[in-house]
Amino acid sequence: MVEKVAIVGAGASGVLLAHYLLRRGSRYQVDLYDRLSDPRIIEFSNARTFPISLTERGMKALGRIAGLETAVRAIGLEMSGTIFHQQNGKTRVKSRKKPLVTLDRTNLVITLLNELTEQYDNSRLNLHFDRACTTVDFAAKTITFQNIDPTAAPTATDLRCLGSICVKSAAKDRTN
Repeated sequence: MVEKVAIVGAGASGVLLAHYLLRRGSRYQVDLYDRLSDPRIIEFSNARTFPISLTERGMKALGRIAGLETAVRAIGLEMSGTIFHQQNGKTRVKSRKKPLVTLDRTNLVITLLNELTEQYDNSRLNLHFDRACTTVDFAAKTITFQNIDPTAAPTATDLRCLGSICVKSAAKDRTN
């Protein structure tokens, strides 16, 4: 029996969670929701982004999914140290035994989404962008989403699993 899973938040964590669930064979069917537009189709200058650095632990998590670590390393920059600029005007250099991989957050998400959609079709994966989570009702096991398009009707889904709500998510405040 296929278990339906709803993931709220299509950032790096949400997309990686989808990768991990879907690699378990045909056990899961994943619906991935995000309030923002699909980052693969909006102009990069309009994207919300910032630089991030992945430690050995982050790269190990990516390495457990075939092709992800290689794809991320291809768009990242390996850093073997950090320069700290102190208030007194001096700098301090800290070398790293294990290098970090530094890249742009939006490019990371785009890469993870591209790899995900190349591996799975819509019989196992459905992406829902421009859908704001309005209600999470654990007792009724439902999640309700409002389409960002004001003319579209709200959608609801059965709740089997809720994962990856980002720190700034409105869904955290909407749980019953």
